[in-house]
Amino acid sequence: MAASVRQTLRLVLLAGLPLLLVLAACAPIEDTADEQLEAGQATGATEGTQGTETGDGSETASATGAAGGGGSLTYAAAPPNTIDPHMMSSLGDIHTVQPVVNYLVRLGSDLSLQPDLATEWESEDGQTWTFTLREGVTFHDGSDFTAEDVVATFDRLVDPEVASAAAGSFTFLEKGGTTAVDDHTVQFDLTEPVGDFPAWVTAYQAAILPSDWEGDFATNPIGTGPFELTEYTPRLSARYERNPDYWEEGLPKLDSMEAIYYEDFGAQITAIQSGDVDLMTLLPGDLVDTVPAGGGVEVLSAPSATHGQITMRVDMEPWDDVRVRQAMALTVDREQIVEELWGGHATVANDHTLAPVYEEAEALDLDRRAQDIERAQQLLTEAGHPDGIDVELTTYGGIGIFAQAVAEMAAPAGIRIEITVEPTDVYYQHWTDLPLAMETWLHRSSIAQMPSLAFRCGADWNVPHWCNEDFDALIGELNATVDEGERAEIAAQMAAILHEEVPSVIAWFQDTLSAVRDNVSGYESHPANFVDFRTTTVE
Repeated sequence: MAASVRQTLRLVLLAGLPLLLVLAACAPIEDTADEQLEAGQATGATEGTQGTETGDGSETASATGAAGGGGSLTYAAAPPNTIDPHMMSSLGDIHTVQPVVNYLVRLGSDLSLQPDLATEWESEDGQTWTFTLREGVTFHDGSDFTAEDVVATFDRLVDPEVASAAAGSFTFLEKGGTTAVDDHTVQFDLTEPVGDFPAWVTAYQAAILPSDWEGDFATNPIGTGPFELTEYTPRLSARYERNPDYWEEGLPKLDSMEAIYYEDFGAQITAIQSGDVDLMTLLPGDLVDTVPAGGGVEVLSAPSATHGQITMRVDMEPWDDVRVRQAMALTVDREQIVEELWGGHATVANDHTLAPVYEEAEALDLDRRAQDIERAQQLLTEAGHPDGIDVELTTYGGIGIFAQAVAEMAAPAGIRIEITVEPTDVYYQHWTDLPLAMETWLHRSSIAQMPSLAFRCGADWNVPHWCNEDFDALIGELNATVDEGERAEIAAQMAAILHEEVPSVIAWFQDTLSAVRDNVSGYESHPANFVDFRTTTVE
C-alpha cells in the first residue's frame, strides 16, 4: 500500500465522507470529580463482591451545593440516529444522551468501576447480585430515584418485545430477573454466573430511566444526570442546562451546553479551529496532523479496545475453509495500517479481541501474525484456489478507505476484492447476512463482552456465523471466574482459538481521540467514547 493511501483517506474525510457513526453490535475517563468515587472491587465468590461507598463515606447523595459558573460549552458531535437511551447504537446517540443520565456503575477512563447510582454491590456466587442504591437522588421531573426505576429499566432492556440495542449484551438476564428488595436495594438473579457483572451494567444503553417513563426521549428526556436536555432539533443541535438539583455536590460546573451536529469530520475540524465549537467528541487518528500544534487546540487520547473486523461467513464458500481465512489474514500489513492510516494512534492487533488495554492481556503468548503473501498463496492453493478468489467486501462510508487499503494488500496474493460501500443505516439492516463484511466494534468494559456478542454460537451479532463449542465453554468459564489470574489464562485460550480459526481479521486496536480548545478544562478522552462533562469548564 503506497503512502498516498493515507493522503487519500484524509482528503476523502475532509471532503465530507460520512462519519464513522455506527458502533457495530452496539458497541469504555478517569473520574475527575472533586471527590472521586472509588471503584467497586470484585473479590472471590466465597467472600462476595462489594463496591465501596462514596469518597466521604456516605451512601446518601450530598446536598446540592454551589455549582455552575463554569461557563457555556459548545461541542461538535455526529448526528444521532436515535436518542432513546435503550436503543442507542451510534456515537451521536451516546454523545447526546449521556449528559442527561446516570448508570448504576460508572466506567472510569482507567477502566475502573466506580459507584454511580449504586454505592456498592455484592455477590456470593456470581449469579445473584445485590446492589445498594444511592439515596436522595431525584429525576429531572422531581420524582425520587428508587429500586423500581432500576427494575423497570432492566426489564425494558431485556424484554424481547422491546428488542433494545442492549439485549444481546444481557443474555444471562431475563425479564423479571431484576427485583426490588426495598426502595434502595435491587437484586439481579442471573441465569448463569457472571463474575464481573458490575462491568456489564456500564453498557451505554443501561441508563436508568423512571419506572413510569412513557418513551420519546426527545419530548420526555427524564434522567438523573448533571444536565437537563432543554431543546433537541434532529440533525442540527441539542441544548442543555445544568441540573440545579444534581446529587454530586458542586457539580456540574458548566452552566449550559450546546451540541452542534456535523455530518463530516472536516466540518468539525474547521469549526474547532475557528472557535465555533470548544470541543470535538471524536477526532479520527489519521486527521490528527491536520490540527496544527500551538493552534489553540489540544488533542486528547485514550487507549482502547475499539477495533475493525473483517468478518468472513464460515458457513459460505470460500470462507468455510479455514485456510482461506488464514490466507486473508496473512495479506494484511498491520503495522502499515497503524502508522499510515491511524497515524500511530492505534496498536497492532492479532486477530482476537483481547486488547493490550485489558490487564488480562498480559498473559498472552501468541506469535504476531505478520504479512506473508507467499504463505497466503500457498494456503489458497492448498484450499483448491490456485488462481486465487474473487470476492465482494461490503462496508459503510466511514471506513470504506480502510477496506480499500485491505483490498490493495490482498491483491498480490490472488484475493481480488470488489468493494461495496453502503450508507450506515443500509449496512446494518443486513450486516449479519453478508459473506464478507467490515465494521467497527467499540470498546467493552468486560473482556467477556466482545466475544460473547461477536463469536458465541448463535449470537445475534455473530456476523461470521462461526460456532466453536470449546470457545463457548470458555466464555462460560470466564464469566463464572473472579480470580484475575485464572481469568487471564482463560482469555488467553480464547484468543488463541480466534487467532487460529480466524472468523474475523482484527488488525488494529484504535485509540479514542478527542480535541479541545485551550479555553476548556476538566475534560478527558474516554476509551469507550463516553462523554463526561461534570467537571468541564470553559473560560
